[in-house]
Amino acid sequence: MEIQQEFRVFFRRYKLAIYIIIALIGIILLGIVISSRRDQATDEFVTILSNLGVTLVGSAFIFFVLDFFLLDERVNKQSGIILRNRIQISESVNERLSHVKNLYLHDHTLQALAGGNDGVFKEKVKAGCRIRFLLLDPTSATTRTVKPLVNPTAKDTIRGDIRASVRWLEPLLKLGNVEIRYTSVATPFGFWMATLDDSTAYIQIEIYGYGLETEQDRAHFFVEKNAQPDWYDFFKKQCEALWEDAKPYQDAQ
Repeated sequence: MEIQQEFRVFFRRYKLAIYIIIALIGIILLGIVISSRRDQATDEFVTILSNLGVTLVGSAFIFFVLDFFLLDERVNKQSGIILRNRIQISESVNERLSHVKNLYLHDHTLQALAGGNDGVFKEKVKAGCRIRFLLLDPTSATTRTVKPLVNPTAKDTIRGDIRASVRWLEPLLKLGNVEIRYTSVATPFGFWMATLDDSTAYIQIEIYGYGLETEQDRAHFFVEKNAQPDWYDFFKKQCEALWEDAKPYQDAQ
């Protein structure tokens, strides 16, 4: 699983260079074909090289077009940020946590994570990963304010969902290196802020859009510390300011 995740990270980072290399190899082979014809090489040899060269150049072009133009993703050309909905994020929680050393999560209720990922988070905490969870304060009037952004068609279950998530998180608190805080701020976005090492970190932002039928329709984008430093610094400051202003879970009991 770790090898697969490392390959995905490597491919995402260098995919444009990979496409260019494939195309160059194809062009070189086509050049050899032209030279071979001048030298009156065998037709069979020329045909094989010609077909291989055309295949490589064509494949590189097709992959490039599919990746950058035809997939259901919108790319901001200046920032390199890709928008997608939750369904298009294929990695499981286990895969995404495989190399994470420090994790900070915020969602109004955290119901999307609660329940089915107990073992994953426990293993990460036991391995030394620090995890912070920021939820909406269930006693705050803000729970009514954010209802149109959480689930406009459901009954008033936000407070109950928050308390259910906290019950799910309580066993993690006993392991240490885990913190829970409440905020009364009507945050316009949720986030998953992960640090892999001293130089590698990213923040996944989930926009709480108005009038969406399901949580799966929310827009997501990733900002990386190395690839989009300005965007990363902006969102990191926002996330940390929310944490500093939030009240510890224990104080709310």
